[in-house]
Amino acid sequence: MNQFIDPSLVILRRPEVESMTGLSRSTIYARIKAKTFPAPVAIGPRSVGWRVADIQAGRVETDRQVRYLRNGDCCFIWL
Repeated sequence: MNQFIDPSLVILRRPEVESMTGLSRSTIYARIKAKTFPAPVAIGPRSVGWRVADIQAGRVETDRQVRYLRNGDCCFIWL
């Protein structure tokens, strides 16, 4: 039997998010503050994680911004 896990239900901890995105801890939190990275969700009293679907949606938006720059339509990358 082949079962799929719904990405909206999967939660990643910070080390996994760092590995998946290639971003450092400080960059992740700086981008959260700038509202260019999804905020974490509480998974316990002192624990947070990120939804895989939110991270993937953010990567799609980042890819669009990079393509926009590569096309020569912009003078900077806003990430």
